[in-house]
Amino acid sequence: MPTIYADQLGATFTRAEDGDELRVLYKITGLTSAGWARLTEALALTTVPSMGEAHSELTNLSVSSVQLKAIDEKHIELEFIYTGRAGIDNDFGFGTSGTGDSIEVGASLISEEVNTDRDGNVISITYTNDDGVIHQQSGYINRFLPQITKSFAKRSSTQLGAFELSCVGKVNSDDWPRGGDLGGGNAGKWLCTGITSRSTDWGATWEHTYTFQYNADGWNTQDIVFIDPETGRPPADVTAENGITTVTAIYETTSFGGLQL
Repeated sequence: MPTIYADQLGATFTRAEDGDELRVLYKITGLTSAGWARLTEALALTTVPSMGEAHSELTNLSVSSVQLKAIDEKHIELEFIYTGRAGIDNDFGFGTSGTGDSIEVGASLISEEVNTDRDGNVISITYTNDDGVIHQQSGYINRFLPQITKSFAKRSSTQLGAFELSCVGKVNSDDWPRGGDLGGGNAGKWLCTGITSRSTDWGATWEHTYTFQYNADGWNTQDIVFIDPETGRPPADVTAENGITTVTAIYETTSFGGLQL
């Protein structure tokens, strides 16, 4: 009958920014199998942790790998490595499940077709053909515009739900305090561009990341300009009253308050 001894004094615990790691050494004697079959016999023992199993006391940690060391024909050592996020409040921006978060603020670029230069002057093109006829039309260029982005990360004991996933591609329908002091709390100015989830402890805990992009002009308002089918360009005399219409229903909306960020 095999004998199992967990060497508590030989255990090592490490805390790092990306999570916790616990190494526990099990010494097993009395194995009856030979060669590599000893590993199978040892792992089959009901008192030996299985892959993905949570630690009996540090329940935020679970077995992520096992290392074998043969002592002799009847004795082996199994080192079980438990990994996971910290289960208590810490300095890394994460707390217990569902509490604490980290916030990342930055900027990215989006491409937009415009008919003005950086100073707001309308781009106009004049062309005179061989018959002396003058043609004038508006010119359009592609310009990259900066957009503020925000990412939130939080710990949870559950995977992403249907509501959270449904927020991707939608705009905030009401005031969103998490928009901060950018004037971004106003409805329609924050677009959810992505939500992902990651677990480093076999599903015991999850890190959810939510990404949003800010548009000071609002995501649900866009001007559409009439295009002359003869030239493929807007006529030169297009005005807000003649040849331009404003679309105000582009993206679906929802309240981001339900995300509990």
